Amino acid sequence: MSQLAIENLDIGFPNISPLIRKLNLSIEKPELVGLLGPNGIGKSSFLKTLSGLQNALSGNILLFGKNIKNIDIQSLSKELVYVPAGLNITFNFNVPDYVALGRIPYLKWNAKLQSSDKEIILNALKLVKAEHLLHRNLFNLSDGEKQKIALAKALCQQTKLILLDEPTAFLDIENKIEIIYLLRQLVNKEKRSIIFSTHDWDLAMQFADKLLIFNKTKYDYGRPEDLIMQNKFDDIFPAEYVHFDYSDLHFKPNTQISAAIKFKNFGSEKRQKLTLNALRRASLNFDCNFSINESVIEIYEEYWLIKNETKCVKATNFDELLSNLKND
Repeated sequence: MSQLAIENLDIGFPNISPLIRKLNLSIEKPELVGLLGPNGIGKSSFLKTLSGLQNALSGNILLFGKNIKNIDIQSLSKELVYVPAGLNITFNFNVPDYVALGRIPYLKWNAKLQSSDKEIILNALKLVKAEHLLHRNLFNLSDGEKQKIALAKALCQQTKLILLDEPTAFLDIENKIEIIYLLRQLVNKEKRSIIFSTHDWDLAMQFADKLLIFNKTKYDYGRPEDLIMQNKFDDIFPAEYVHFDYSDLHFKPNTQISAAIKFKNFGSEKRQKLTLNALRRASLNFDCNFSINESVIEIYEEYWLIKNETKCVKATNFDELLSNLKND
């Protein structure tokens, strides 16, 4: 039986065209699924629809074979948990009290936390490597620490499916990688299935088992490598500004180095890539005034030689390299 099965799902809002049409996919085993797409394409609406916070326009969502339309809210909260983008915290909870909110589906309205609940809370904090925050208040936490606490609260619900809306937003690169690594470990060791939306395409391609890419009103779903082999990244963003480089496996700005510039590499691959990067960036300035005369750049480990019909110049840093390519 599938953990999650989505059948002919239309996502969006009443009385307007669906954001995504006829979505079909299934998660058969614990997996990390990265949800990708441009701003406003419907990623948050999709996660809210899965969680029951937003009604589907049509289609079915089956959780362990049961339609979520037929699952009461308390039972549903024991099967899946949704964590919205950002933490809009208005009360200065201490960390254990905030994480304890994840136990609400299992408690009566006047119940007190039992020792088993406290053990679950502590274990959740350990899983996200945040037990050292036990004696802190939320207002005193960094964005990265708050994201860990939000994840710990979600883990306390002990659901098999976790839905995260942009868990790496506003984080520095170290915290982004740590959070995604934690998600990867939760799938591998705790056997949770996690769907997370993100604009960090590179990290999603490196860590996620599957990618779900929203593009206009259509979608693509599969392993990152399969989607790349099928050229599924070609028309996601306006071609005027950006393209996916299938050799480097990254999105890059649309810049072109003048066809009049040729290269001979006698240095390292790193130095060659840095040279190309510097020239592409300089080409963002359409008044860069690169010489229209054909020039050959010989790349060496400590310097460059710029040769054309009028001169042969040595450059020892990138400023000199770019300056010597311009017309006088």
